Amino acid sequence: MPPPPPPPPPQEPPPGGVIPPGAGYTHLLFDLDDTLYIDHRVPDWVRSKIDRFIQRELDIPADQVAERRARLFVEHGTTLSGLIATGHTGIDYDEWHAFIHGTIPYDDWIRPNPPLAAMIRALPQRKYVFTNADLAHAERCLALLGMEDLFEGVVSFDSVMAEAEARGLCRRVARADGSPGPLFPIVCKPQREAFEIALAQCGGPPPGACLFLDDSPRNVAGAKRLGIDTVLVGHAAPVPEADAYIPSLEHLPQVMPGLFESLDPRRLAALELELAPGAMHHSASSPLLAGAPAGAEAGPGRAGRGTVAEGAPADENDLSLAQV
Repeated sequence: MPPPPPPPPPQEPPPGGVIPPGAGYTHLLFDLDDTLYIDHRVPDWVRSKIDRFIQRELDIPADQVAERRARLFVEHGTTLSGLIATGHTGIDYDEWHAFIHGTIPYDDWIRPNPPLAAMIRALPQRKYVFTNADLAHAERCLALLGMEDLFEGVVSFDSVMAEAEARGLCRRVARADGSPGPLFPIVCKPQREAFEIALAQCGGPPPGACLFLDDSPRNVAGAKRLGIDTVLVGHAAPVPEADAYIPSLEHLPQVMPGLFESLDPRRLAALELELAPGAMHHSASSPLLAGAPAGAEAGPGRAGRGTVAEGAPADENDLSLAQV
């Protein structure tokens, strides 16, 4: 008997939820990793580097590292924060980020995405990147993506912690030898204070004038608690705090038609045709072009990251780059 035919390739889950036109956003805040680009090799690399760091710092057997990492993350918000909170005050943040991010094969894994860059460029709102990663990592990624000139600024680990210190939200803890150690506690997404600092560094808009796009349900929940509208990226199932959810940013026009209503219809149609295959393929009679939301109702979806991390649990994003 001939071998059975191979299974069909997995399909991207449909987007879901629609934010109505006329929401009046003045500012868009984009997460970086697993949002502006999605490549499973990067979070896999980061996890492995975090595990190596934990094993070296805590001197524990390799088979205990993953469980310890997850516990530090869940109990303290990030793995790094958990390490400092549990007494490992000898860690230097710059050295940590260099160890975790510095050896990523950026040039091999992160590629330009001209259609997505064109879509973001066409958005008339003020645009910023808001990431828990260090600034050096963010700038390297944006340059490789061809997006370094699309955003007015980057709100990063570095800038949030500097402002948190200025506001008295953190202070330097002493190392074992009595010398000044790292700033603690760490302030980062999804904490309310991190979003307040981010808004201040983006010009001070009110929360209701902002839209936040991120792959982490925890981060989306943190933004929503402050009154920021949210889009959950890379998911096929909703969470209560997300106003909309999309498999990738290429689907944004389907759930946020109001963001694009000021564009010339011909320009919007050209953008649609250039976006990634499967994300947007509308004709001239597209409901999107007519001003009606496309894909307003998502069919039964499997929680996860669609074609990027097939079969992954819905919160796997929170256990990847978010752990840094």
